Amino acid sequence: MIPTPSEFKRRRQLIGLTQKQIASKLQIAQSIVSKFESGKSMPGYNILKILVEGIENLEKHSDEKVAQFMTKKIISIASDKSIHDAIKIIKKHQVSQIPVIDDGVVGMITERSLLGIRDYDSKVSEVMEPAPPTFPRTASKKSIKEILKYYSMILVTDGQKVVGVVSRQDAL
Repeated sequence: MIPTPSEFKRRRQLIGLTQKQIASKLQIAQSIVSKFESGKSMPGYNILKILVEGIENLEKHSDEKVAQFMTKKIISIASDKSIHDAIKIIKKHQVSQIPVIDDGVVGMITERSLLGIRDYDSKVSEVMEPAPPTFPRTASKKSIKEILKYYSMILVTDGQKVVGVVSRQDAL
């Protein structure tokens, strides 16, 4: 199916290429890409075929894997620690959420879950939110970006072991 000019532009941007870069990869003039994306000109059949097949090929081969951009240093807390401990960790590392990990991932603590807490000696397990989703290190950036529309972070696993974390900011 032939993408609209705006859809083509969105797809090009999703794979992280400028007009000049995609034109170079497809061996066509940058002005063709520019005019097509702006809607100023519709290329002929042969050039349109190059654009459509080219963007599809580039999408298949260019998607980064989560292991390439995840944060490898995992800042976490155990469920039996106090709220006071959780606040110290969040402030020290300047993060807005941390996974709660005992023998495995059991939940997460966010700034939101800590607002309004009066008893700083209560346990993390009493106020933690459900665990964030986990994905293998081979998951694609595209799929992670879709999930991050609904969750503030995801955890990256290698088998049963948590090896990284991805926040919305990491995926930009």
